[in-house]
Amino acid sequence: MSSTHSLAKPVILLAEDHWLISLHACVLFEELGCKIVGPATSLEQALAFARTEVFDAAILDVFLGDETCFPLADLLADSSIPFAFATGSTVEMLPETFQDRPYIEKPYTPESVRRVLTRIGPGANALQRSIRHANTVINGKKELERCEPSGHAFRTAMP
Repeated sequence: MSSTHSLAKPVILLAEDHWLISLHACVLFEELGCKIVGPATSLEQALAFARTEVFDAAILDVFLGDETCFPLADLLADSSIPFAFATGSTVEMLPETFQDRPYIEKPYTPESVRRVLTRIGPGANALQRSIRHANTVINGKKELERCEPSGHAFRTAMP
């Protein structure tokens, strides 16, 4: 775990199409100190988040509506972003290339969330997240966003 990671909450992309399950998952992840991107309720939305948001790891519901999350899993794997699958089924239904990936069984429990976070090690993209935040442009002014140990962010306008 990097020192940058210790100053900020791990950011988790959540791809889950069932609103009640995603609500429960968000509560559990947030109780364990994570920030959630999403939840993405479709493959299209999840791919858009993956291309535009910075996050440390992802939890992917295997089935997002009528589609699987495997194109997203391929993108994350190619980008070296850690992820785990979420399923109410068995790991054997995953493609062979993904059967060694961590997974979390539904329904989520505090222990299963803690266990999967330990396995995927969120924080791998903390430096990338810090760089993107440090270079944000708002209303034509470059701003520096820093995260304090208290977890509160503040911005300082840069000339």
